[in-house]
This record gives sequence, C-alpha cells and structure tokens, in this order.
Amino acid sequence: MKKSTLKAFTLLELIFVIVIISALASIALPKFFNAKSMADVAVLKQDIVSTISSLQSYSLSTGSVDKISDIITLNETLWTVEDKKISFIDGDNTCLSIEVKNTSFTKEIVLLINPSVSTLCTKLNETGIVSRNYPLY
Repeated sequence: MKKSTLKAFTLLELIFVIVIISALASIALPKFFNAKSMADVAVLKQDIVSTISSLQSYSLSTGSVDKISDIITLNETLWTVEDKKISFIDGDNTCLSIEVKNTSFTKEIVLLINPSVSTLCTKLNETGIVSRNYPLY
C-alpha cells in the first residue's frame, strides 16, 4: 500500500514568511506616507511659484492687479480665492496666504506662512518657503 504524500507548508515556514512580510511592511509603509506628504509639498510649492510669477508678469504688462482669479486658476479644493488674496487652509487654520498689496505707496506680493498650523506647513517651511514680500512691478 502506498502512502500519499501531500506537499504543504509547515507552520514554521508560514511564520517565517509572515515575519519577513511584516519587516518589509514596517520599512515600506512609512516611506510611502512620507512620499505622499512630500508630493503635497511639491504641489503647493509649484502653486506658490506659479502664482507669484504670474502676478509679477501680469502687473508688469498691465500696471496693476485687480483680481487674482483673472490672472491664474488654482485648484479650489486646495485654495480659497478672494479678489487680492489666496489662502491655503489645512484643517481649520490658514497655513499659507498670498496677498497683493497695490496702493500708491506699496506694490508688493506678501507671502505669509504659519508653519505651526500643521505638519504639511512645517514641511513646506523646511523646504525653504518662508514669509516674505516680493516686488510687484
């Protein structure tokens, strides 16, 4: 009489596989979440640079800025757009704002960042985005 031999994994082999998968996941998951947050920071940086450069170019060609929404279109799920001010709100607080000050005495773009509002704003600040004024030509 012939014995049937089933090929299967032993409990020890399954435990080793689970340990290896857990170790890989503990390394990969934090990097994945960090990559997502760094992508968000890159999008915000690009929006800031595009907005400031578009405002300066428009002001240079026309002489003044009346409404930001006439000059640049931003993602309204990320940005709150007013006539001369746009704001990025993370959670319940304003993390970042860009405002056009166009008076007879000053012509400038004011970038204000509050890094203490959220981790996204902190990371944005760590990449070199700081509160400052830009000339409006």
